[in-house]
Amino acid sequence: MRSDIVRIILPALAAGALHAQIHAPRLGAIRCSDGGIRAVYGLAANFIVADQPFAMADAVSFSDRAGLIASKGKIQLLGSDGLLIGEYNSREANPILNVEGDKATAIAWLPSERTLLRWAVKQFRVFPVPAIEGRVTSIRTAGADRAQLLIFNNDGSTSRAVVALTAGDVISLDTVPGVSGPVFAEQKSLIFREGKNLAIETPDGVRHTLRVPGNVVIERMSSEWLHLSFAGTNRHWALHLVGSQPELFVLPDVQSTEEAER
Repeated sequence: MRSDIVRIILPALAAGALHAQIHAPRLGAIRCSDGGIRAVYGLAANFIVADQPFAMADAVSFSDRAGLIASKGKIQLLGSDGLLIGEYNSREANPILNVEGDKATAIAWLPSERTLLRWAVKQFRVFPVPAIEGRVTSIRTAGADRAQLLIFNNDGSTSRAVVALTAGDVISLDTVPGVSGPVFAEQKSLIFREGKNLAIETPDGVRHTLRVPGNVVIERMSSEWLHLSFAGTNRHWALHLVGSQPELFVLPDVQSTEEAER
């Protein structure tokens, strides 16, 4: 397995210059350390993070066509226009959320109930999966009645499980080789801690590494972008994982905006 170094790119233009652009494209939305969800605009390496949050949340996942927001035990599904499509009162403090495409890809894991939550046509449906053990760290839809989960086991290994939702059965379960600790899946790439580094294993078998300041929180900010933040810091990065070469971009500092609103 080959290793490589993640390309890190700092913003090349001042944020003030970007504000002069009338039609800066929206790249996605991120959840900041104060819980506020802020839109991110601009182009790669030239970002603007909105001054004002448009919602507050405990966890989020956004694609280009939909979004999931968890706040105070309630999970909401939003359309690309930001309008509410549906909601579910889960009472779950730490849900795992994911939406990769349209609303049909919206899915969540509710760990306290060992239950999957998925959007089905016009409402959320609940699918108990009592056979799942360990801590689910990543989830995605895998067909009309399938879900794929990455599970961090008590022995430090990670397993990949495919579940039949209607039956609640585990169809397949295999160990993910060469990784230890919690793993996040993005398309066919895997992201995880490796000692003091963040490792990104792309589908071609190359493992890209980056020295990181602490435990990383990964949330989807759009269909092709991930938001990385680090516990105890105000560092926010955007990770682009299209193709074999991942690119990591430093987002503008939002600390001053957050402090001003307190």
